Amino acid sequence: MLTMPMPYDAVLARRAEIVAALRTIVPGEGVIDSEPERRAYESDGLTVYRTLPRAPSTCRTEVATARY
Repeated sequence: MLTMPMPYDAVLARRAEIVAALRTIVPGEGVIDSEPERRAYESDGLTVYRTLPRAPSTCRTEVATARY
């Protein structure tokens, strides 16, 4: 089975800061942060890579997220 690259520890250490910033960009409940909520998307479209999602997925929020 293929695996995703290892995440950067420095980025993971900023998780709370990043989630808070994304919540100012993404409206409503568009940012899911808890593991149980993210588990449903573990293989979202890429069944060969089993990993939890890390970003929102609408056109407007993707642009704002990329700019962040």
